[in-house]
Amino acid sequence: MAENTTAATQSTTESKSQDTQQSTTEQQAAATQAASTTEDTVDTQAVGADGNEEIFEDTDASADYSECLSLDNYTYLESPDGDYTFYYPQNVYNYAYYDGDSCIFTSDDENDTVKFIRKDNTSGSPAQGMENLYNSYTNLSQKEKILFREETDERGFARGVLSGITDNQNVYASIAANDDYVYIMEVCTSFQHDSTKSTWVEYYIDCMYRYCSFSRRVGDPRSYEEYMEDQ
Repeated sequence: MAENTTAATQSTTESKSQDTQQSTTEQQAAATQAASTTEDTVDTQAVGADGNEEIFEDTDASADYSECLSLDNYTYLESPDGDYTFYYPQNVYNYAYYDGDSCIFTSDDENDTVKFIRKDNTSGSPAQGMENLYNSYTNLSQKEKILFREETDERGFARGVLSGITDNQNVYASIAANDDYVYIMEVCTSFQHDSTKSTWVEYYIDCMYRYCSFSRRVGDPRSYEEYMEDQ
């Protein structure tokens, strides 16, 4: 993924979100609609918060991000205790499971993963919890704070976005911290040596961010065509 492009995409998304915040009623309506259309999936996958329950195994899946370009290919899911919700793309990850209060999706080789993580915030403040999380990414090179807002918003969250690379991955993490918890959506993708495939990954991250309930911009993501028109 091109770092500058990702930064620009995220900054644009955050800027738009401040100007176009959905009302609480709209958010509840969207969540209700999503839950009603995927009721069977959520009911069969709901487990207690004491962990490591398999969500699915799909040995035929592959990390082909063209599978992420259709919004019809995303499936609704909630955390084990219902504290947060999100969507994930089908046919991309081989394994998915609950790990305590977290949800983990991974490819066979673990080069392509997405993790929704909730940790206790023991730092004393939302801003410090976010900073501590950033500092915990010691394995990243070219680590960058794309966006860090230490002031809490109307929901009581400090928010940040970081990016970086490992030996074989691009890493993107969206962070939201309040007085009680630090929430992380971490997306790791194998290196894409093709500009078109890099764009697919960037669009996928944009969708995941918009679909995640602890992100600032909660609501329906753009179609791939709309996304490309905004670039």
